Amino acid sequence: MRIFIAVITTLTCLVCISNKGGRNQPTTGASFENSAPACAECHSGGSYQPTLAIALKDSLGNVVDAYRPNSAYTLEMQIGSLSGNPKTYGFQAVMVDEAGVQAGSFVSLGDKVRKLTLQNRVYLTQISPVASGLFTAKWQAPAEGKPLKLYIAGLATNNNNNTSGDKSAYTSFDLSPQLTATEEKTVEDDAIYINGRQISWTTYAQHVMLYDQNGRLLQKTSGKLLEIPLAQPGLYILVLDFGGKTKSHKLIL
Repeated sequence: MRIFIAVITTLTCLVCISNKGGRNQPTTGASFENSAPACAECHSGGSYQPTLAIALKDSLGNVVDAYRPNSAYTLEMQIGSLSGNPKTYGFQAVMVDEAGVQAGSFVSLGDKVRKLTLQNRVYLTQISPVASGLFTAKWQAPAEGKPLKLYIAGLATNNNNNTSGDKSAYTSFDLSPQLTATEEKTVEDDAIYINGRQISWTTYAQHVMLYDQNGRLLQKTSGKLLEIPLAQPGLYILVLDFGGKTKSHKLIL
């Protein structure tokens, strides 16, 4: 069981507090967003130190650290502060895959949370800032298990109806797919296929490491395929990590 928590110490961006219902522009700090956040233009001078945390809960209310494809979860996003006494909090968040494509869907929303579509992605933001800093949504995981990322920005405010004295921050959290029973069986019997400089296998591996015969790490990636650039004949060790289940293969190329 794991709860992801990040403490942000530098000034970053979310929304102008004059726009209490959240800004209708993407401002989570994700690289695919068209414009970089410009927090200093809106929220500056505050003594707060915002914190951002998420918890993913299954249908029984248990906190999990991996998701099953096609399953429903409750996503809890907690905005807080390590210093000062903010009166209210706001946020903006988006869930995407490694290609920056919308991942899963938000099927229902918690109190004071709304959806908005920006740049072909569904974002979450507040209807109005809340004193608790807790925002929730029901999330349906995508059909294909792949690494996902939640980009989130949070705002701590003194609720004085202008932007002075506020502090904002952003970060991201990684979500990994959980292996199903069928996939676990595949992992045990996973075959390795070599085609020239390409090495492939059937089950998605969260971590892929290639070592030479002296134990030197040559490559590190994820997925179902590894291409060895300018491979020299010899012995190689391929290590595949399937969400905690690790397999090693000796390869002679």
